[in-house]
Amino acid sequence: MLLFFSEVCAGCESPIADRFLLRVNELSWHETCVKCAVCRSALSGTCYCRDRLCLCYTRYVYLLL
Repeated sequence: MLLFFSEVCAGCESPIADRFLLRVNELSWHETCVKCAVCRSALSGTCYCRDRLCLCYTRYVYLLL
């Protein structure tokens, strides 16, 4: 059986075979791959973007100062 994947995860670069995917910063992600670019903590529920980076709230605020 052949499987075709139309999306590749921006975090791990693996095909996304999940029923759902996340779109953040115009990129596709596995739900478990969306992490803060600075501290690598998992981002669930809310994610902040600056300069094409996904950030947690703490790192986002720090960059604004």
